[in-house]
Amino acid sequence: MYIGNLMLLGLNLPLIGLWVRMLKVPYHYLAAVVVIICVIGAYSVKSAVFDVGTMVVFGVTGFFMRKGGFPPAPLILAMILGPMLEKSMQQSLISSGGSLAIFIEQPISAFLPAVAALLVLSPVLNWMRRKKRAARANG
Repeated sequence: MYIGNLMLLGLNLPLIGLWVRMLKVPYHYLAAVVVIICVIGAYSVKSAVFDVGTMVVFGVTGFFMRKGGFPPAPLILAMILGPMLEKSMQQSLISSGGSLAIFIEQPISAFLPAVAALLVLSPVLNWMRRKKRAARANG
């Protein structure tokens, strides 16, 4: 890491003028270049058009999430961690003979799903609480 940081420092100091000039490029040109590089990168991994389509679908999904006020970072995190979670869940179910009780038998393994459920349900509970307050204030 230290060597990499020193190399970046050595490269970035002489190129600072280039980076400043790049900030002056109009957004629509810069965005077009970024999209082209993303399409090339998605295609070059497996040479599959499906990967480009997947990238476009998630890009559009992220756009609408941002327009709707939802942060796209949890979706990205879920896409990265989802397959690992699924594999671990399969291993747990295989070791327990298919019983879901393995997830609540131990205190720590019961605590984590309970916290996850509270985190998922807390926006709904807050919404219901605000709705009740508004009904009491109006009625």
